[in-house]
Amino acid sequence: MAVRNVSVTRIRPGSAFKVGILMALVGFAAWLIAVSLLYVAVDAAGVVDSFNSLIGGVGGDTAIDFPLVIALAGLSGAIGVVFVAIMAPLTAFIYNALTDLVGGLGLELTDYR
Repeated sequence: MAVRNVSVTRIRPGSAFKVGILMALVGFAAWLIAVSLLYVAVDAAGVVDSFNSLIGGVGGDTAIDFPLVIALAGLSGAIGVVFVAIMAPLTAFIYNALTDLVGGLGLELTDYR
């Protein structure tokens, strides 16, 4: 069992961007699936119909339906993806600046062959 100590002293902002974008897209897909399942459950419980009748009783004509919910979820998820796309390389720049001060992140790698 060999043990090696290594330090991560640099993270390339381009690779942080690529990994961040891929993770954000996976999260976006999971978000849309979760919102869809939640809408189906809430609709099956009758909450959507009672909420729509409440809106109609107050004088509104906006109906909550699946296309509206999925569009709002898609918009908020797309904003999240853009936020991650901006923050991932910025975080890598900040990490690189801090590692110049403190020397990086120490890791211990063990080989279990």
